[in-house]
Amino acid sequence: MDATRLTDSLVEFAMTLTGRFDTSDVLNDLAARVSSVLDIDGAGVSLLSGTKVSFATANSERAATLERVQEDMNIGPCVEAITTNDDVLISDVGTSAQAPPQLFDEGGLA
Repeated sequence: MDATRLTDSLVEFAMTLTGRFDTSDVLNDLAARVSSVLDIDGAGVSLLSGTKVSFATANSERAATLERVQEDMNIGPCVEAITTNDDVLISDVGTSAQAPPQLFDEGGLA
């Protein structure tokens, strides 16, 4: 990861929060910036309300599908990261033993 690119992206993102903003637009921007900085195919944003994890946005259809399935089934790396407040790193969700098989069987992500 390029530290300068990360810093620039964080500064630009922080600037969007200093004025009036639409929450949906900010979350979409966040997903896009994460994908760009980490050089990944897609990113999603889920939010925690009480004990319920809710899908908010994603910048690719595959990421959106994964986020929705995790929300519906209440399992998966995003749910784990949110509920444990710990990092969950999966380099390829399609081949990782850490990604619950139900995401693929019932979620149609195969």
